[in-house]
Amino acid sequence: MEELKLRYLEEGDYDKGYVALLGQLTSVENVGKADFLVRFREMKNMPDTYYTVVLEDTAKGKIVGAASLIVEKKFARGCGKVRNFYGIFEIMVLIALILHLDYSVGTLKMWL
Repeated sequence: MEELKLRYLEEGDYDKGYVALLGQLTSVENVGKADFLVRFREMKNMPDTYYTVVLEDTAKGKIVGAASLIVEKKFARGCGKVRNFYGIFEIMVLIALILHLDYSVGTLKMWL
């Protein structure tokens, strides 16, 4: 039975197939675990910028969906913010979560 859990990206998600899942969307060759951890920590240390969620099949211990909301800070429009959305997902709940995050961070427009 498939048990799905929606949560924020964690350091252990490399071993659960996160980078391989990204390979369905873009090129990920040469991204080893050490590279993943360095980048994960860099992004985590940039508050109010990166919001990455994953959908984990807990029965299999595999990441089956992912989405990121990246908030780009601008000088235009009174130092506003623009949101950029990227995702690989099997169910629409990820979109709903990203939209919720989007409204909570107060951005001006979204790029999909």
